[in-house]
Formats: sequence, structure tokens, C-alpha cells
Amino acid sequence: MAGQLVRCIMRWRILGILLLAITIEGAELEVVGRGGSRYQVVLPDQVKNKAVDYYLQLTGKLVVKCLHQASGTTLPLVRESDMEPDRPSIFIGHTEALRKNGIKPELLKAWEHRIEVRNGNIYLYGRDEGNWGMNSSPDYHQLLLGSVKAVTVFLEQFAGTAFLYRGDTGISVLPQEQIRIPESYSYRKVPVIQFCTTLGGDREQGIFYEIANNLFPGPWYFTYGGHSHPSAVPKKFFAAHPEYFALVKGKRVNLSQPQYCLSNPEVQSRIYREMLRHLDKGYQMVQLAQSDGFVACECKPCRNLYGVKDYGEKLWILHRRLAERLLRERPGKQVCILAYGPTLKPPETFRAFPENVMIELAPCDEEVIALWKDYRVPGGFTAYLYNWGWYQLEGFMPKMSLEALAEQVESFHRHNIHGLYRCGFGELFGLEGPSYYIWGKLLENPAYDRDLLLKRYCRHAFGLAAPEMEEFYRLLNERLKFDLPPGSRRVEWYRPELLNNQTPALIETMRLMAMRYPAEVIGRMDELLTRAEKRNSGELLSLLRREFDYLKLTVKVTEVFDRLRQSKSGADFQEMLTTLNARNRFIAQLPRRSGVKPPQIAPLGVFSLFGCPPVDHLENGGRLLGRLRAPFNWDVDWLSANRIQPVNRVLKTGAAPQLLVQAGFDVMKDVIKQQPIWLECRWDSRNLSLIFRCRNLSPEQLAGEEFQTIIGYRGKRWWFAGRPRRGIASFFEREKTNLETGGDGDRYRQLPQTTASVTLSGSKNGETSVTLKLPWSALGLEPFSGMRLELNAACFGRGHYIWEYNLDQKSYRNFKDQTGTLILE
Repeated sequence: MAGQLVRCIMRWRILGILLLAITIEGAELEVVGRGGSRYQVVLPDQVKNKAVDYYLQLTGKLVVKCLHQASGTTLPLVRESDMEPDRPSIFIGHTEALRKNGIKPELLKAWEHRIEVRNGNIYLYGRDEGNWGMNSSPDYHQLLLGSVKAVTVFLEQFAGTAFLYRGDTGISVLPQEQIRIPESYSYRKVPVIQFCTTLGGDREQGIFYEIANNLFPGPWYFTYGGHSHPSAVPKKFFAAHPEYFALVKGKRVNLSQPQYCLSNPEVQSRIYREMLRHLDKGYQMVQLAQSDGFVACECKPCRNLYGVKDYGEKLWILHRRLAERLLRERPGKQVCILAYGPTLKPPETFRAFPENVMIELAPCDEEVIALWKDYRVPGGFTAYLYNWGWYQLEGFMPKMSLEALAEQVESFHRHNIHGLYRCGFGELFGLEGPSYYIWGKLLENPAYDRDLLLKRYCRHAFGLAAPEMEEFYRLLNERLKFDLPPGSRRVEWYRPELLNNQTPALIETMRLMAMRYPAEVIGRMDELLTRAEKRNSGELLSLLRREFDYLKLTVKVTEVFDRLRQSKSGADFQEMLTTLNARNRFIAQLPRRSGVKPPQIAPLGVFSLFGCPPVDHLENGGRLLGRLRAPFNWDVDWLSANRIQPVNRVLKTGAAPQLLVQAGFDVMKDVIKQQPIWLECRWDSRNLSLIFRCRNLSPEQLAGEEFQTIIGYRGKRWWFAGRPRRGIASFFEREKTNLETGGDGDRYRQLPQTTASVTLSGSKNGETSVTLKLPWSALGLEPFSGMRLELNAACFGRGHYIWEYNLDQKSYRNFKDQTGTLILE
């Protein structure tokens, strides 16, 4: 008996199950033995909610299937009225047998689940309910299914089962000679984290994966995933009611992220009616939040609203008043107010909220939680999480170490966070699968042993290849601990410029890749994965290979680009093109969804490959902060076909003209290829002439374009800029270098007007020339044959053309920093 007890305790520890109110006395019950089993699986006869009944049937079939896979024995699955009374039973859900034992499951709390062994029978039950929103829909997200959770605990703890990913193939069952449970076993769990939701079909992982791993739906809570105001006042209202929308710079605007005139009584009324729309359907709680990318309305009533200047404070006062009205008109209902963007900072004009209020913290970390220590929030707090998603700096690469995830969950439990919303999840089930699994288990109990959970995951997921994959994931986890300096991770996701992709070149992303994934680390990970593939196969390894190859190719681009930045050599540039081409070919062969425009990555079996993003998101490394931009978006075919090396260029006067390329770090615009511009130079004793030969552009089109050049000699640099319709060019001299401005670009001061000119020639054979003529006297130089000058040239207007590309740019301010070489001949 002592040996059996030790085995039980070790099994519970390895499987990572928190056992509460457990008693183990006497012998164990043999559920399945070498000779089979006398047990039957029993479902209740009467289930009021048809959707609940549907999922209980699926759960009963799951028990039968897993026990069969573990032991080879198939148990009968029956309704309670059809059960054999002389056989022991595994009762699932709210059966009459459960009630005869004096248990009232309807009194259980949200997602509470229990396992009881009484008189040889096993009762697996929890709170099962479905009276919110669309209770007739067979959608588990609209249901409380505590009995399903009890079943998954039973299967994990006693039947060697692990829920690794969605679908039947994601449920792993290890063979067992016997399946036993203590005859006086009792287990009870009330989750601290009552819900852990997300929105989006490709993020959803199926009922058994989500419930087994504590990613509980919150069926009583209607969430928009962030922002309720746009649902209350849709963009389509702008045509008939522009007064509902924000006044910006004297005009009512209908922005991509709609913004509102919050002082407008009808806007406030519509926001409130939108709350009631969901609460009156049966939901217990509804989210309330301003638009993303918040832009303040500048009308006088909004400026004077509530007598405060800060628009975050105006929003807090408005939302609290709506909550107070809700408390009067719908007592018992709740509202969850988002603390985000302008409302991230708590209100200053009050410190207590009505009893029907919860606050959703976005982000939720120790620094943000500390801001609320002196506030009264009766409903408590939930958290809006930015753990995953390809909008992060890492894009489609792994994001958080197991240590960081554990620290986060410990904070949730320490501060009694009630619920979670995952803004992104599941796009990397190969590289991040263990992180998702372990994080989910830690939600139940932060004290679980992460090392044992990783071992368990790898054993179930990879079988004979478990040792290689453990080392693979441990190495990956160690590299994820390398990060950018503290504080650089705090992102204001609501910024309009970020939401509209007006972000810098994000050199930080490449810095992070270089830091985490040096060549020797990538080589070792590749070696381990290759060894694992020889010992095992399957859909998870196939997925992992694709995700890892994307990582490897993306990191390789960064590695070669960094070398090119330093050398600017032709050999490194050619390797850059070869490496980019390899990455492009890899992405091109990934499966795509049929008939979807713009093109979108298709699932790979049961997996949402990379989260099934638009193809251009994968090409560009992600969205928002995840966008990699240059050099990842270079047009390799165009550069190769035109034999252009856009860095370390050399132009000789009188030589053949050279093509200008796309300036900046954005995707090349079609105009660069369809209306190309070449540069050539000539000189005499009085002037230096830069001639821009423009194809498919008429003089009328070119008259308003701005033509620029940078000339440098012996540490000095000058900048000329002018438009043909003015005929003259402004003249500037550099006063501070990019290094001296802290990376903010070379800084120039304007000099008195010179005789520099910008002139147009007539159009001939589809080509028009623009000549920028610079007097040597303005530069204070005496030209001579063989003289070497620093040179760059640009044209800004319909497109952003440039001659010498800047590999080190971080923003638009850096375009003037880089030069090639001009040789006078």
C-alpha cells in the first residue's frame, strides 16, 4: 500500500495537477486492468441546455477513446436510464446518481470542477450552464462546462493523457497496463483565473485543448476584444451624422480608427444602448472602451467636457457615469472598463467605482497594477495580454521565456486578477507549443514544476525524439532571456501612427534577432531538430520544421545585412540578394487559402500555420512593431535584372547614367519601376551638373517634384534642393552629423541664396531631363580631374527616389546621411 501511495503522489506531481481536499485511504480501484474493465461511462438523461448536452456527449466519447488508447479496453457509453445497475460507473455531469449522493452541482462556482470516488463509482462533474447570449448555439465559448474540465483532469491524472493542440491528433495518450484511482479520492478546484479568452477563428484551439489547459471561455462576458465605441457608432454613420465624429483641425473626420465627439449626447446614448444590447440578450457583463488610436475631438463642448483638460480623465468620467446609469437601470449587471491608451493612468477626479464595475488593464504588469493600489474597484481586475501575436517586435518568431511567463502568472495570482484576454495566441504551435502548454498549466497553479511539465510535453509530443526536443526547447528558452534594455518593451499600442504603419525602420528587431540567434545557436537547433526528425515524424514536427526554417532564413537575412552594413562590398551584396531570394522562395511555397484576396496562408492540417496571416504580413515579418521592412522588402528580381548595387556606388562624370532606387525602408512603389529615373553627372570649371533623366514623366508632371543632391568634400557637406517650376535651388551646409544628433540624421543650416538652378528640358522619346546645376564657387572648391566627391541625389514627389541607399536608417530623417562617390573625369 505504501508503494501504491508513493506511485500516486509521484504521478500527480509529474502531471502537474493541483490537488485540493484530497483523501487517500485504503486500496485503489482498478478502472481498467489486464483483464479489461467492468466500468461503464454514464451520461445524464436530462440536460436542459441542448448545447451542454452536445458537449457532454463529446466528452463521454473522449473518455471511452482515451481509455481505449491507454489500455486497449473499450468501455460502454450509455445514458443513465440505460446503465447496468450492477456495474461500477464513471458518471459525467449532473446525473441523478450525483444528486442522490447529496451533491447540488448548480451551486458550484464558475468553472469549479470536482472528482469524487464513492462506493466504487467515479463522479466527474462541475458547473455546467449555458444561459448567456446565444444559449441554443452548439458553441462551447457560450457555455460553462465544468464537467468537461473534471474529465480532462481525470484523463491527465490517471489515464496518461495530454492535450497538446487542437483536434484528435493533438490528444496524446500513453499506454498503461492498468488504470487505477484511490477508492476514497476527492478533488475540488475553483480556478482563480475564471476566464482566458480570445477572438478570431485561427486563434481558437478547440474545446478540449482550451479547457484542459485552463483557457476557459467567459460565456457570461461580452467582449469586443478591445473597443466598444466603434460598434456603438459605426463608421457608416459619418455620411448622415458627421457631428457624431471628432473635430480635428477644424473638420469632422472619419479616420481609419473612428474617433468621436464624446460631448455629443447622441454619441453617449448610443454607447450606452450598445451596452444594453448585449446585456439584455442575457450576458452578465459587457466591455466598455474607447476607440483604438484615440484622437481627441477639438470642438468647444469636448474641450470643456466635465471641466477637465485631460481627455483620459474625460473618458473615465464618461464611462463611470454610464456604469452608474447601468447600476440603476440594470441592477445585477456588470461593465468591464478598459484601462488603455489615454485611460491607462487611473482617474484623478475620483478613486471609487460603482459596485458593478471591473477594470481591464492593458497592459497588465507590476508597474500598472501599482497605479491602482489606492482605488476601490468592487468587481476587481482583468488583464488584456500582449504575450503573443505577430504585431510584437518578434513578429512570427518566439516571444516569451518560460521564466517570464511564470513571473507573469505569479503576478496574476498575487493580485487576484480574475480573467484574461489574449490579444494573439497560437500562431507558432511548433516553436511555442510548450510555452502555451506550460503557461496554461501555470494559470491553475504557478507553483507547478516547469521542468517536469516540459518533460511531459516532449514525451507526449515527440516520443522517442523527446530528448532531442527537450534540449531544443531548453536552448530556445535560454535565448529568449536575451532582450532589449529594460523599458524599451513598453509600447503605447494605441498610437495612431503605429496603427497606420507609420513606424521607423525598427532596427531593434534585427538587433534582437542578432542577439538571440547567433549562427552557432541556429546551427545547434537545426542539428537537434534534424536528429529528432530521424527518430520520429508527424504533423507537429512537420509544423515545427516550417516555423524553424522561417526563423532560420529570417535570421540569416539579418546576419548578412549586418555584414553588408559594415563592408558595403559587392560580394556581401550578392549574398544579401541570394539570402533574400531563399527566404522569398520559402514563403512562396507555403500553402495558401484558395480564392482569398489578398493572399492568405492556409492551415497545415489541424494547425493555423503562422496563424494563417496575409502573405504580405509573413513576407514583412509581421504587422505594427513586427514589420521588418528593408532589406526584407527589397525587390530582388528588379535589383538583379538592372544590376544595381544601391550601396557604395561610384559614378564617374561622363559615364553611363545609373538608376535611382526606392528611398527609405518601405516596399518599393510601382512608380519607381514604371517611371524610372537615371542619374548622370557632368562638370566644367564653373559648375557641377547633375542630370536626372526621367522616363514616362512629362515636364508638367516633373515641374512640382523636388530634386536634391548632397555634395561632400574633406569633412564638409552641402545640400541643394529645388523644384523645376521655381528654377532655383535652396542651399544648405551641414552643421551636425548623424552621430552628433544621436541618430536623428545629419542637420543642416540654410545659407544665402546661390546661383544654383533647377531646369527642365523638353520631352523626347518619352524621356524628360531635369538638370540641377551647382556653382563650384558656392562650395568654395576648385575642381580638378580625378577629384573624388561624396555624392547622393534624390527626387521626392510621386515616388521617393534615391541614388545611394542608406543601410543604417532608422527614420525618414536619415535619408541625407549616406553618400556614394563621384569621380570627376
